[in-house]
Amino acid sequence: MRQSIEDLLRFQVATLKHRRTGTPESRRLLHLLEREANRLGLTTEIEEFPMQVVRLDRCRLEVGGRSLHALPYYGSPPFFPYAQRHRVAAPLGRIEDGGAARGKLCFGTCRNEELPRWILRGQEAGCAGLLIVTGQPTDHDLLAPLSPPFAERIEALRDTSLPVLGVSQATGEILARSAEHGREARVDIDVGVETTSAKNLFVRFGDGAPAAVRVAVHYDSAFEHPAIPGASDNASGVAAVLAVLRRLAQRSSGSLDLEFVFYDAEEYGLYGCLSLFVDLGRDPTAEAFARLGTALGRRPAAGLPPRPQPGTVIEVDTVGRGRQLFYGTSDPQRVGRMLRQADLGRQFEKVILSRSKGNLELLSATLGRTAATDFHFLTLGDRRIVHTASDDLENLVVEDVCAFAEFLEGLIPLVLP
Repeated sequence: MRQSIEDLLRFQVATLKHRRTGTPESRRLLHLLEREANRLGLTTEIEEFPMQVVRLDRCRLEVGGRSLHALPYYGSPPFFPYAQRHRVAAPLGRIEDGGAARGKLCFGTCRNEELPRWILRGQEAGCAGLLIVTGQPTDHDLLAPLSPPFAERIEALRDTSLPVLGVSQATGEILARSAEHGREARVDIDVGVETTSAKNLFVRFGDGAPAAVRVAVHYDSAFEHPAIPGASDNASGVAAVLAVLRRLAQRSSGSLDLEFVFYDAEEYGLYGCLSLFVDLGRDPTAEAFARLGTALGRRPAAGLPPRPQPGTVIEVDTVGRGRQLFYGTSDPQRVGRMLRQADLGRQFEKVILSRSKGNLELLSATLGRTAATDFHFLTLGDRRIVHTASDDLENLVVEDVCAFAEFLEGLIPLVLP
């Protein structure tokens, strides 16, 4: 098991480097998973659904001839992606200065949920552009700013044309000093929006669709930064799940009421998660995404046809470094008894049982469809490096991923009917 996990980890992180939705690298990984399942004699099915993805071609920020690190604002893709193509040179100013900000590249600090209001405010004030000082302290930690995926106000930005970039707190301090000296800033940015498709791979041990038990793991990597390796989120999860799938396929003598789902576009506002609950259809237009955004805003699901759900879902997301397993379940006492009776969990220093929900259960609850499904959410180790450039192979220990896979292999028979 160890060698297969290590090989797939290196293929994803070192060879492909990223697996963002709609990219050739993502397709290569999907086809590898499909070929392996077919080689094992299992039934496979690929489901496709439309997507709007952002593409970063250029993002430059200069102040006084000095290049500073910045990333573009992406809006709230795939529902409301924010395309921008601008070349601007203007003095620096603070958006808090009101009318004095007119014609300036304005900077300031705000939370992600406030971004749509800030952009509209900046446009009304006549700003030449916005430089958002994010919550990340250094350039190494910087992620592109996003609006929360269910924020309805983002729709108001459809006709907005204003360059918007995010910078770290360290760069924000440089901007503040430069503004005091009256320096000019230059922005050159090109962010496009493309219509593509995302693809989910279903691997079934039996004939049922859906099966009684589903093991779900997303295979796409984060898109907010072009250099996020995504080793623990979620290359290690994919490697562990495929290793378990292999072991079960090789040992199983008959049909199991079990399926594995490698799903896409989780990083895009949980859009891929949504595809497991409702039929997203084939309409890639902005109006379709607007309806979906409204559906996720805790309103009726806009007439989207619901999909049949399994009785049990095991969600695997972020298998990181360390021997602390975090296990989310609606019934920690029952699960604790089950693990003790099976003597399962000795691989770890600690198994932390809680009522924490994974993304699939959270989205199911938003849609009002949790009653009939028993969710189990598994994550391992420290999550602080997720969505950063530090989420690489150097910060993973293969033995930890193997321990997680062994636990998952032991858990699945306990929840099978």
